[in-house]
Amino acid sequence: MTESSQEHLIQQNNEINEKKSFQGIKQNNKQQDDNKYENMFSLKNLIEKLVLQIQQGQDVQINNKNNSIIQKIKSIVEIKSNSCSHKYGCIDNMYLKTLRGFLISYIGYCGLSAFQSLKKKNFKLLVEIFFRAKTLRFTLFLSLMNFWVNSIQCLLRNKIENFQNYKNLKYNKQGRENMQQSDQTYNPKLKNQNQNINQLKPQNSDNCQNQDQQQNFIKTTQQQEKIITMLAGAIGGFFALATQPNSQRKTWVIFTLTRALDFIYNNMVIKKKIPEFKGFYVILFSLINMLTVYAYSCDNSQVFSGLTKFYTFVFNPNENDTVFMCATQMTQYRWLKENGIVEGRAKNLAYAKSLSKSIQKLFEKGNIKV
Repeated sequence: MTESSQEHLIQQNNEINEKKSFQGIKQNNKQQDDNKYENMFSLKNLIEKLVLQIQQGQDVQINNKNNSIIQKIKSIVEIKSNSCSHKYGCIDNMYLKTLRGFLISYIGYCGLSAFQSLKKKNFKLLVEIFFRAKTLRFTLFLSLMNFWVNSIQCLLRNKIENFQNYKNLKYNKQGRENMQQSDQTYNPKLKNQNQNINQLKPQNSDNCQNQDQQQNFIKTTQQQEKIITMLAGAIGGFFALATQPNSQRKTWVIFTLTRALDFIYNNMVIKKKIPEFKGFYVILFSLINMLTVYAYSCDNSQVFSGLTKFYTFVFNPNENDTVFMCATQMTQYRWLKENGIVEGRAKNLAYAKSLSKSIQKLFEKGNIKV
């Protein structure tokens, strides 16, 4: 064969290979297009089925990989212990109560602040009320308290219930193993003895055992609920009060402390641990008033502004009273200065200067030495 004929054969082979590769690519593209059309057609059928199910009021069912994930999330959300009394799952209950507490506290605080600003004719605050730090702190306090108390209660109930189920399963497993061992070491004499003992038992013994079990179950659940509520209240109070500044913390603590002491007193009276005394609150108020009036007169810098305004309105102090209060503040200031105590010293001096205009003039003239 000549060189020209060989080149001609090589060109023909190349052309045949190119045609085959082109046909293969074309077939692959055709298959991909067919698959796309099939997927689109199946998706269209799926959408039509879903529309028909919705129109007929049937439950919509989607058979895909995400369905298992949705079912898992749904099962987690719907978890609820037997001791929980709420209607839906624990997570759903926690979310709804937290949202409800947030909305009620936010709307209530904003409404009260708006009413006060309208009463004072301060229209600039009407817009600022909804975005102030005070409003957000107040709503955070109540919503966080709600969130932590409900979540910890449900969490501990679920954990205790799971632990009890684990103990019961372990106990039943041990019981089965013991039964198998007793069957393997069978003794007819012991069987006769057990039958005689069972015949001597009263007929109502099973009912008595069931009643005892129910009473023990009620006692244990009551004890568990006491511990759960105490822990939930402590943790919820800690996280809720941590969002408040020091001045607001003091107010909340004083308010709740009085309610806690009142609860302890009433509980002890109901349980007959102490006798009921009708003049208890009168004596308690006199002791509290003794301390607060002393603080107002002798160390007013430590009394919060609301109580100071109240006692000033009630007692209506004259010039001699203000001079006496100024003298007590200055003695306290000098004692702190001599002992090198810086904390609270500036507050004593500032309050002594602000008692009245005449005392301010004495400070300016230098008649009162600092």
